[in-house]
Amino acid sequence: MRKSVAGNYARALADVAEEQGELKRVRSELESFAQTTAEVSLLRDTLANPALPFAAKRKIVEGVAAKLGFMPIVLNFILVLLRNARIEGLQEVVEALRLEIDRRNGVHRAVVHSAATLSESDRSRLQESVQRLTGGEVRFEYHLDESLIGGLKVRLGSTVYDGSVRSQLSRIRRLIASGA
Repeated sequence: MRKSVAGNYARALADVAEEQGELKRVRSELESFAQTTAEVSLLRDTLANPALPFAAKRKIVEGVAAKLGFMPIVLNFILVLLRNARIEGLQEVVEALRLEIDRRNGVHRAVVHSAATLSESDRSRLQESVQRLTGGEVRFEYHLDESLIGGLKVRLGSTVYDGSVRSQLSRIRRLIASGA
């Protein structure tokens, strides 16, 4: 499923859940269903099977939803995905829903790629700097990137802050070449 399609589904679900004051619970229940389908291959394969009629899939989902105590919003949303042959994109929708809820709550996400594992003090200083930059709460995701010589890159939304050694060397080369 394309990100834009997953985002559309996520925004629609978030709108309904927010109206009812149930954003957290809806997110939790949808994540639970996504995890269940990821772990139970028979369920995942059955729901994705185009040869199985929607009515049969509906009964299965209603049974799972009843056992897990899902709200009607979540059950109806899963059925919409099934009806529109989008159930295979459930994981993308869950991630888009997380992003949408964060956006609505003013939470930013930062993805940090570093050449080496950052110490707790380095992480703390980085977090303080990025939070000052955004003026709000930031959730961090850290990754080791063996392609980096040293330093780090931080992606905040669509902006990349490149503090890698390779980037710094490239800037120095350009300065030398331009005679500055």
